[in-house]
Amino acid sequence: MPIASYFHETAGKWYRKVHMTPEDVLYAADELNCKVMIPWVYVNASWKIGDKSSHAPLFRLLGQYQQLNSKVPLVILNEGDQVEL
Repeated sequence: MPIASYFHETAGKWYRKVHMTPEDVLYAADELNCKVMIPWVYVNASWKIGDKSSHAPLFRLLGQYQQLNSKVPLVILNEGDQVEL
């Protein structure tokens, strides 16, 4: 699930039409009855996406994951990692 690029100072309305916040992703994973949720597009070391630092969306997701008491297992992958389900 994409968790980055959800905010932009001058194009905020457009960004919200095409991007999800970390909270949106958690709600969507619950509603879709996902067996696992893998966040992506949060390590933007190659280019800046949006107005936040590269790991801000991941940190926000992790905080909201606990606050919202999500039941969907969360798997955090580093670049090049693979997962077999």
